[in-house]
Amino acid sequence: MNLMVCMRGEPDELSFLAEVAELEAGIELQSYGMIGVQSARDWETRFAQHKAIRSQFQGPVAVHGPFIGMEYIHIDHLIRDVVLRRLEMTFDVAVKLEASRVVLHSGYRAEIDLFKLQDEWLKRSVSLETEDKMEVKMGDLRKLATHFASTRHRAAGHTNSTVANSSV
Repeated sequence: MNLMVCMRGEPDELSFLAEVAELEAGIELQSYGMIGVQSARDWETRFAQHKAIRSQFQGPVAVHGPFIGMEYIHIDHLIRDVVLRRLEMTFDVAVKLEASRVVLHSGYRAEIDLFKLQDEWLKRSVSLETEDKMEVKMGDLRKLATHFASTRHRAAGHTNSTVANSSV
């Protein structure tokens, strides 16, 4: 697979799935970073739309995770907890959609848009990605999802080894 076609997951995009399949391309399901994070209902709606797309597309799928405000190593432990929860939800979606990869961007902040620094941020991101490529296979996503759920479970003060299923 050499090409991934980005899709928000809107119903009007369903008509393009056959053409994407003919190209032997994959799809990258997006909007968990903009639309999906505005409320729990938005996240559920986005996931339901992506499930409908996935049921009609058998090719490779990637999930584009949230990125605005996602500071993975923030100094504030409360912010780290929220980011960890969002990552857990993203990995859970990826596993349920049988995605082969998850796309995450670190270091994207509102100031990048405010001061029109998108080109510089993108250049640094691409540079970093090409220097340090990391490929995560589906089995690894399941392990990561379990790891994040276990970490949250322990952080919440639970000591037993049973981890409750995380909701999407």
